[in-house]
Amino acid sequence: MRHGERFARKMLGPQEQLVWQARTARFSDRGMRFVATRFSAKEAFSKAIGLGMRMPMTWRNCEILNIASGQPYIVLNGELAVWFAAKNWRAHVSLSDEWAYATSHVVVETIYNLFIMTPHAPVIIDVAGTTLQAVDMPRLKHPLVGGVILFGRNWSDRAALTKLCAQIKAVRADLLICVDHEGGRVQRFKRDGFTHIPAMRALGELWCDLGRDGDAAGAALKAMNAASACGYVLGAELRACGVDFSFTPILDLDYGNSQVIGDRAFSASAHVTAA
Repeated sequence: MRHGERFARKMLGPQEQLVWQARTARFSDRGMRFVATRFSAKEAFSKAIGLGMRMPMTWRNCEILNIASGQPYIVLNGELAVWFAAKNWRAHVSLSDEWAYATSHVVVETIYNLFIMTPHAPVIIDVAGTTLQAVDMPRLKHPLVGGVILFGRNWSDRAALTKLCAQIKAVRADLLICVDHEGGRVQRFKRDGFTHIPAMRALGELWCDLGRDGDAAGAALKAMNAASACGYVLGAELRACGVDFSFTPILDLDYGNSQVIGDRAFSASAHVTAA
């Protein structure tokens, strides 16, 4: 390989260089193969995303690493990571080398589900107030951020909530806006047009209330209709303000030992909760 070490340092990212140095220290031939496969993969990736070697694509902004089993995956850095995340893409890479040859294949696909697990799965973060601040912008643009969770501190009224959600989507339209909004004592928004939703235990009690006739089927139907109505109202009111997702209901069982769970649970019975 011409210009050996100089070329490797120019082409490899910081994490790749650590691997290259370790492999070269053991066998120089392995270090050379490592550089060759990374060069091939980065060429393939640059063409798959339609940039070639034009900004923000650079050799060092794209790294090809391996999980413990040996499977390769792509890590992007800097402006390239932000640009790629904005496309809502995911990339797959395969590598192969045989003595004098190195080959690679890269496939880029659009992600339609934020919760597809990757070696670097997206995280959900929070913001401090009822409007976005300058400090929030780079955090929301980070490619490993997949969503925002809202709390009571993010609420003042319906108009402010709607504006905050619009601000978040203006930074990145693919961010998932979430909230713990279960009803009962865990309901972040309770005024200005939001309906007070009962605690989930009330629905579990409806299921178990057989009445004077012992009508289990009637009790079950009443409970399911009430649950459907609660879900519809909860979802519709949140969606009207721009919230995408509510972490509700919880499926914990209430054995009376946890004040955190309590009436947030449907029941102590797994049968009632699952139904």
